[in-house]
Amino acid sequence: MFGKIVWAVDMTQASITLNAPRVTGCSRSRPWRTRHRQIASGVVVLAALSAAGVLALRHTLDTTPPAIAAPDLRRWLFDTTPVTVLFAIGTQRVPWTTTADDIRSNVHLWRRMHLAEWNTVPDPLRREGLDRMIEQYRTVLVNPHAWDRMDATDWDGVPQPMRTIA
Repeated sequence: MFGKIVWAVDMTQASITLNAPRVTGCSRSRPWRTRHRQIASGVVVLAALSAAGVLALRHTLDTTPPAIAAPDLRRWLFDTTPVTVLFAIGTQRVPWTTTADDIRSNVHLWRRMHLAEWNTVPDPLRREGLDRMIEQYRTVLVNPHAWDRMDATDWDGVPQPMRTIA
């Protein structure tokens, strides 16, 4: 197993040689293991440095966004300008606050308002509201045959300014 020990005598030096059979796996496995460990440690070091670099870069470039108020889309889409309309209830005039868009397009508000109440709306807005009302109720205004088929409840669905015109 260990082989023979050979004594060689030389004039300059004496040496002992061990004649043992060489195992191929042992001598080559150590350098490969060493290389693998070196490569693995290099990869680990590179990964750690990369992660640290990314974190440092992120920290350096990290900014806080400015505080910006959310846009009020309702103001862009609807005219919410307050408008006060005076309603006659009995002998008193009661103020009712509504919006400019309601004056222009709210059919339920149109049905509640009488001619005298339309006079309390500012002029340009009153014209817009009455013009849109005429556009919407044009089929009733220009069709006298439809009037014959309408009863009192049908006429209640038509705003008072349109009933007056009809």
